[in-house]
Amino acid sequence: MKIKKSLKLSALLLSAMLVLPTSVFSASSVSGSVNGMSTYGYVSMGSSYAVGSTSASGQAMLTVSVSYTYGWGETTNRYTSSGFDNGFKTSTTAQANAQHYNPVSLYASASHTAASGQAYWSDSTSTN
Repeated sequence: MKIKKSLKLSALLLSAMLVLPTSVFSASSVSGSVNGMSTYGYVSMGSSYAVGSTSASGQAMLTVSVSYTYGWGETTNRYTSSGFDNGFKTSTTAQANAQHYNPVSLYASASHTAASGQAYWSDSTSTN
């Protein structure tokens, strides 16, 4: 039983890593469970974007909301962009992009939820 769970979690980690861009500066992850399924949340930040992902080892109602803060121009100028995705599936991913050329990435955060039946899992990740 433990081997089966670790294989499922390994598969979730691998699938999340495959959808992420390659030039990641920093990242953060969380894991949990809902209604007997393993759940996983991830946020990463690159040079001009942030990506958030929520996964489950089975079909569940998943949501991810990602926020990306960056600097541009004057050192005091801060900008935020966001992304959102949801659906009844095994993985959902959202990306937030800088709206300026050559930004300075400062902070990224993501909220993750998974619902199955009456059970609910929620957590958040952040990185800077």
